[in-house]
Amino acid sequence: MKSLLCFDLDNTLIDSSKTHILSYNAAFKKMNLPKKSAKEINSLLGMQKKEMIRILQPNIKNIKKIADLHSYYLQKKYYKYTKTLPYVKSTLKKLKKNYFIAIASNISNKKNLICLLKNVKLTDNYFDVIVTANQVKHPKPNPEEIYLAEKIIKAKTKYVIGDSIYDILTARNAKTKSIIILECSNTPLKELKRLRPTYILKSFKGLRDIL
Repeated sequence: MKSLLCFDLDNTLIDSSKTHILSYNAAFKKMNLPKKSAKEINSLLGMQKKEMIRILQPNIKNIKKIADLHSYYLQKKYYKYTKTLPYVKSTLKKLKKNYFIAIASNISNKKNLICLLKNVKLTDNYFDVIVTANQVKHPKPNPEEIYLAEKIIKAKTKYVIGDSIYDILTARNAKTKSIIILECSNTPLKELKRLRPTYILKSFKGLRDIL
């Protein structure tokens, strides 16, 4: 029986930092809010969108409006800056022979996720199930996204694979193992090591050596 690999999306399968930075700042500008630096936004990627907005703009009340504007600018304008990371497609094809492949993402708007996947030509054929934050009551690092993927596929998760502390904590909460890929991670290595993931890899290609 195949087991399940649960991948994060942003900065694990795709490099989407520029897309999110531009989309958030366009939303902030529309609402007459201060622009935020790439470092400020990148440091929070992996967190649920509304929580990110609360931290970036602590005095704002209409969080939903900003979240909707972020989605609008991402889908209409800035999706094109997203790139697939090297060896992702070929590695996923290889892994799919022995594992079920899932995306478990804190993206709350599934249309955003599909838009980004289409832009880099990562079609549904690569994935057996896609779970987003709006499908569960408690998103990552709560394990509900992982449990939902397992329920749909009827398989147990072997690894949660991502780029941030949220992925390590999600794996821990789901009582499974974690793999961190550094290639596009915005989290300091020292901080990642402190949480002791099962593996830390320099690039996506390294998955071929351990799976």
